[in-house]
Amino acid sequence: MSGSVQGGKWVMNKDLSYYMSLNYELNVHEMPENQGGGVFIEIPQLGKLSFCAWGKTFEEARLNLDVIKEETIKEWLETGLPIPEPADQEVKESYSGKFVLRLPKSLHQGLSVRAKDEGVSLNTLVTTMLTSSLTQQHVRLHFEEKINQLIKMNMLFHNELHSWKELHVSNIKRRNVQEEFSKEGYKLAKVS
Repeated sequence: MSGSVQGGKWVMNKDLSYYMSLNYELNVHEMPENQGGGVFIEIPQLGKLSFCAWGKTFEEARLNLDVIKEETIKEWLETGLPIPEPADQEVKESYSGKFVLRLPKSLHQGLSVRAKDEGVSLNTLVTTMLTSSLTQQHVRLHFEEKINQLIKMNMLFHNELHSWKELHVSNIKRRNVQEEFSKEGYKLAKVS
């Protein structure tokens, strides 16, 4: 890992090797034999649905997860998506992972029916839906920022193009005036 001094402070370059060296919390699940056996690992902070891997052993699952982690983080870096870093232990300890949520009975019923249809617990369904929503919001905000940058670039390009057109029209008018003067037998002195 490398870095530089900016504003009198050491700033670390956050490249692929930096993110690969971070210790994200892992959820490890031993799979029952009737579901294929082996070990399933996920990194919930980066996205349970995209950062998960299976292997016959923990070591194999961890190697598979590292490949997924590297490829995805590399893509995020290339596209400029922000990458969450592991939360400090103090911060993690201040949240229990539980909260009470009041909602209309009809919504509770609808969620319960959907969870049953999908064969998951109500807690798993709601957690997955919240995670998906936050991820979509995060991606939407990123793309809105990129679109705004493109709009600004387009406006700058349009202004430069307009200036170029004005210069081009000005040059055409100057040539027309020179041609008219030449026809009349006058010569214009070049101004540089």
